Amino acid sequence: MALRQLPAIVGGTIGQSFVDLAEVVKKGDLFFWNVKDHGVKGDDSTDDTVALKAAIAASPPASTIVFPPGVYLVNTYIPIPAGRHVLGLGYSKASGAVIKQKNGANITTPAGAVGLFVPPAWVANSTTCDGQILIENMAFDGNRANNPLSTASGIILMNFWSQIKDCYIYDMPRNSVLLTDVGRDDVTVITNTASENKITTTKMNGCGHTGVKQISRSLNSNLDGLMRDCEISYMDQNAIAFDKGSGWTFDNTHTYGIVGTAISVSGCFATKILNSYIEDFGGEGTDGTYYSGIEVSCLDGRGSTIRGNIITGKEEGLSSVYHYIRVNANTGQMNAEAIVADNMLRGLNTDRGTGIVVQHSSGGKMTVTGNDGNIQNIHTKRYVAGGDSFPIDPRDAIVATARKYKTGNQAVTSGDVVAVTLGTTQYNRDPDVFDMETADVIKVLKPGVYTASSSLNFVGGTTGDRTGILTVNGAVVKEFGLAGTDSRPAAAEDLVLAANDTVGLSVYTVGGTSINGSASKDVTLTLTRVGN
Repeated sequence: MALRQLPAIVGGTIGQSFVDLAEVVKKGDLFFWNVKDHGVKGDDSTDDTVALKAAIAASPPASTIVFPPGVYLVNTYIPIPAGRHVLGLGYSKASGAVIKQKNGANITTPAGAVGLFVPPAWVANSTTCDGQILIENMAFDGNRANNPLSTASGIILMNFWSQIKDCYIYDMPRNSVLLTDVGRDDVTVITNTASENKITTTKMNGCGHTGVKQISRSLNSNLDGLMRDCEISYMDQNAIAFDKGSGWTFDNTHTYGIVGTAISVSGCFATKILNSYIEDFGGEGTDGTYYSGIEVSCLDGRGSTIRGNIITGKEEGLSSVYHYIRVNANTGQMNAEAIVADNMLRGLNTDRGTGIVVQHSSGGKMTVTGNDGNIQNIHTKRYVAGGDSFPIDPRDAIVATARKYKTGNQAVTSGDVVAVTLGTTQYNRDPDVFDMETADVIKVLKPGVYTASSSLNFVGGTTGDRTGILTVNGAVVKEFGLAGTDSRPAAAEDLVLAANDTVGLSVYTVGGTSINGSASKDVTLTLTRVGN
């Protein structure tokens, strides 16, 4: 039988397309497989589980399994064979095609994970995933209030080249969508990749765990996918949580009402998180808990990108911590890279927020390039852990400078660490940023990123080790100078400082007898604020 051409679906509106499509869904048409022609009721009272399983199992390969408007009650998972297009004639739960967990069904498995729609390979604990499916314009109702023991998600994919498109998945006990490489027994892991899947223009709402949850037990599956134009709201854990985000693009995601971290992606390698609007992440606000708007853990090799996102946080709880963007190098990853740029971050002016955090796990190093973007009302705009890198973009520079000089000599006892007595001559360009009244140090009044530069000259004593020491709050952060010379070349160090931190100079000598602060050889400490 020849396949029908449907011009209205290609060029008309969605609503008109459904009307035209309904007219050509005929009984006995092998291309369009109408479930209501095979004993399925969809009347919101009949348990359709057995009839629905039989109808779908009997559908020919390459057919479109059509669900007319109605509510289809099920009491267990429904396998969807590969090579099928599942199409609902509607979109909303009020007038479309809805797969609903029946009251009291409490769908679950011994291992826990289960879905309303699942792949046969997952059911069979196969070592290879299933092939392509397309699930389009369907609604899935988890009905969790009437199924308190259920562990169901809406759709499980253990497939490749598959799509979930224009669906509405809500009120699930667990996740809206579960991407996995592990079978129903939670033991058998597939040996192929189950990759290059897509989730687009789908709404997910009010689930017990996460909007889109990915399990990559092999760390080599569920890669290279696309998630675009999705809305995820009121999740009890995360909007998106991925074990392995390599090759994935997350574009134009809107999240709100997320109790925990909004977007959490591990194993990033050529991963892109773009143009998201994340409203009020971390709504739980539990004391002592860390929340992020976007958090990624990166691998060596091809860098990842976080760009053009708008993020707001709740900043609740007396000791909770809010990282608007957190970029981390995975354990042992010494060449992890990312671009963080052009994001807009908005906080609530509490002491719990940090705009951009760059850090690493054990044995790692994280290198970030880009810019701070537009950060407002956030206590600490950026934090870069020791050994990691996020150079200040010139567009983010906020130049404010203070300098303290030493005039005259200061005696030094060989072998002792001695603070340099600064402050006889000083310069303060920005008194709202620096306090120069504290003896021997420069005190900062505003948190931010600062560059500290310093130099020392020694007079007298025998040739030996003579070291300049840059300190923050009395602790050593930089040692500089050359052994056996009187002149200590200038040292520069980028520092992330909090309000009321102090920066000073100390010296350590072997054989030195004094520091020279004469007019021709100034001893100086200069502090410049270069970023928020």
